[in-house]
Amino acid sequence: MLKKIISISIIFLFWNQSVLADIVYLKDGRVIFIKVLNQDLEKITVSNERETWDIEKKKISRVSFNEDEEIYVRTQLKEKERMNAEIDSLRRSLSEKEALESKKKEETVKSHDLAKGALWRSALLPGWGQFYREDKERGYFFSIAAGLSFLLWFRSDQQYQKEGKNLEDANRLSIVAGATGDSGIIAGAFFHANEIRNQRYQAGIKASSAFFLFAAIYAFNLIDAWLFGRPWDFFSKAPEEKKESIELNVTPDSQQGPANPSQPESPDRSVPMLPQSGLPGNGLNRWEVQWRIRF
Repeated sequence: MLKKIISISIIFLFWNQSVLADIVYLKDGRVIFIKVLNQDLEKITVSNERETWDIEKKKISRVSFNEDEEIYVRTQLKEKERMNAEIDSLRRSLSEKEALESKKKEETVKSHDLAKGALWRSALLPGWGQFYREDKERGYFFSIAAGLSFLLWFRSDQQYQKEGKNLEDANRLSIVAGATGDSGIIAGAFFHANEIRNQRYQAGIKASSAFFLFAAIYAFNLIDAWLFGRPWDFFSKAPEEKKESIELNVTPDSQQGPANPSQPESPDRSVPMLPQSGLPGNGLNRWEVQWRIRF
């Protein structure tokens, strides 16, 4: 019997806060759970177990004494609070996302402007665009590499022009030797002209190689200026992670000969070196440069 009385007392204690509360709906949208003690034509007297005060009826929308309605309203208010919390969370998330996208857009525009400035500078002077991006290491590299390769090409071309003039002199000497009718002089002039012709050909090979070296450095300098140095990451990335990269493939074409010339698989992406004649040691090979740029 004692246990039953204690159980009823505990149930009444926990249920009392809900049962004894009345609901006052204010016109400003607030809902108050309190106990209505008294009322007249102008006001009602309410209490919340800590204090007692009056509320003017002109501020009240209605008063409910329904226990079921109280439970329903409490549930609805909790649901409303939960939904408001979710809405606030979504608004904060959306605001953060918009701020991040705005920041990315600003960075993209700034990066694009910086890339354009670096590109035309590197086009005028290799390495200048890298210095403009405050990338001194690459700036020095492209400036020195382009300068040295250009100097090598210039000197090789000068040697090629010189050998061309020597060949013209040798040809005139061969004509004069032929006029003498002496077979020894004719043979000597022929071998002399043939030797100079070979030297001119070798000078042309060096000049072509130097030109392609300078062109490759110049082109890579422009790509580096536009892509902010990302082509340098080509060898450090996995294939599935590559967004932009440059691949160079330099191979000898050992199957080509004077009687069986081969054509590159992709003429628009292949640059063969100068064609070679049947000279000892180098007449049956040529080098082929292929490249591919992926974005």
